[in-house]
Amino acid sequence: MLETAVAAPPGPEGLAITFLGHQGWLFEAGGHAIVIDGLLGGGFGTGAGVEGAALYPPRQLKPAHLPAIDAVLITHEHEDHFDVESLLQIDRNIPIYLSYRCSTAATRFLAELGFAVHALVPGKTLQCGPLEVLPLSQPIGLDHPGEWDTICLCVRDLRGHGSWCSTVDLRPDPTLLRELARRHLQPQIWTWPDNYMDFGWIRGLPTDPQAAPSLIDELAQAVTQLRSAQQDPKALVLVGNGYASQGNLSWLNSALFPRDPVADCAQVQVRQPGVLVRAPLPGDRMWLRHGTATLDRETHAAIEVLPQEAWPPHKAAANAGTHDLPAPPALGPAQLQPEQWHTLDQELCNFAGYLYGTSLLRDWVGQTGPWQGATPGLALWVDDLSGPVHYVWSPQACAFDRVAGPAPAYGEVLRLWSCDLLAMVTGKLAATRVLMGRIRVYSNDPQQPFGRLFMTLYHYLHPLRWPDRQLAAYQARAAALAPRSIILRHHRTQP
Repeated sequence: MLETAVAAPPGPEGLAITFLGHQGWLFEAGGHAIVIDGLLGGGFGTGAGVEGAALYPPRQLKPAHLPAIDAVLITHEHEDHFDVESLLQIDRNIPIYLSYRCSTAATRFLAELGFAVHALVPGKTLQCGPLEVLPLSQPIGLDHPGEWDTICLCVRDLRGHGSWCSTVDLRPDPTLLRELARRHLQPQIWTWPDNYMDFGWIRGLPTDPQAAPSLIDELAQAVTQLRSAQQDPKALVLVGNGYASQGNLSWLNSALFPRDPVADCAQVQVRQPGVLVRAPLPGDRMWLRHGTATLDRETHAAIEVLPQEAWPPHKAAANAGTHDLPAPPALGPAQLQPEQWHTLDQELCNFAGYLYGTSLLRDWVGQTGPWQGATPGLALWVDDLSGPVHYVWSPQACAFDRVAGPAPAYGEVLRLWSCDLLAMVTGKLAATRVLMGRIRVYSNDPQQPFGRLFMTLYHYLHPLRWPDRQLAAYQARAAALAPRSIILRHHRTQP
């Protein structure tokens, strides 16, 4: 149990839950408060020469109206949850609770900043006054190895007002639902991630909003799934995709997001009248009182959404997303020096070794189905101001061989800037900063929108494989950011 030096004044009866934007939450009950995955700046992923994403819709925080915070919880290590800029704005007296699956880079960095760091361990509850947090493990399928450190959180009011549950960026798994039933837990409020994006532009295809899977059907099925697992949801709250691209990548905002969460939630409400279905705005506050969920549009005084005319586009339009590549690199200069090419050669040899025994090796060696007729293998098309270079995967040599000239008709070709590729494989740049608008994939397999080569590279570069490099990246981002004012304060340091 957490002990605080000075108790905060009691608030209104019930459990108040405020949406902070994207995937962030503020919980208040009985004079105590916790924050989960809260982004405290205008976006995430900024630092060390990289422009990150902006929160959508944009909002302003008013720290004077925020309560004192007992604890900050972080569900996993992705940059839209574990954000360096936000961490710099948290009072060091506030303990940080982090998914036990996160890398040592995260725990070491937090300790360097001066935080007391604790693990969120499945089944081990955390209590702050009447607030109880229960972490639960959730199985990670093969389609989500990048989310493997994500932990489910259930927040319960011990006075009997109700509970809230989030699987964050994943869908509720049958194993997780059985565990909730075993514990006789039936959260009244569930979050549901809307993380669908149209990545057709990676292949040079125009955006087609009509081809997107139906969010209405997805949410209706979610309610049915929960009910069939002995759950009785009173509210389903849509989260995720709460960001927008900036600068020379602003065109992505009219290509990535083909669904309309607000309109679709309204239609689901008609189909599922017994469940409140909402797509909240930052600052929207919901309540649990005596097991009843209230999602009226009440707003928290600490959060102000900017006028709608200040919002960037956030709806895919037909035929958008055909932006010509190469887009400008994330980290320049876009011309490597000889010693940098040598480093890139070595790093790609390490990656080639990682590919041995993977499904890529098995499938590309077979060269059947959609790859029939293509030159066996994979290639990287690396743009550089000195001229394009191509790296061809050679499984026999356990290497990527550098060749000059045009890329042959390989089964799959991944195109990106030389400086971005080097920064990725040396841990200086998150792969998501390159994925969003700075790659092109040429592939004979229409079932792989990102390309299997990029996604394998993405998994290879996970912080758990390279904790020392990831720690250095966190340190560099922190050093590149100007000093930040403290936004979240602990009871003992309240002015």
